[in-house]
Amino acid sequence: MIRNAIRPLALSLILAFSAAGQASIGDEPQTWEQQILFAPSEETLRAEAKGRVWILSGLDEREVERAMDEQYDRLAHLLFVNVRSQDAEEGDEEDDCD
Repeated sequence: MIRNAIRPLALSLILAFSAAGQASIGDEPQTWEQQILFAPSEETLRAEAKGRVWILSGLDEREVERAMDEQYDRLAHLLFVNVRSQDAEEGDEEDDCD
């Protein structure tokens, strides 16, 4: 019985994360990270008012820059990790290792 309940949940999580990063800048938010950044619900804003911090992983650097410009007053509640660089996408990434 528990297996039957877990399968739909697992499938929905797989589908949600497989779509991550497929939206282009300027489109309607498609990932939960984009939703939190650019179209936060009242519930999201209430949670932030109570001290909630969102850890947002894998966003494009253009999305982070846009968030810095448009959501400046919310930055204390946003932590960006694993930001994708445009340079890395173009193959121009430099590593600092000698």
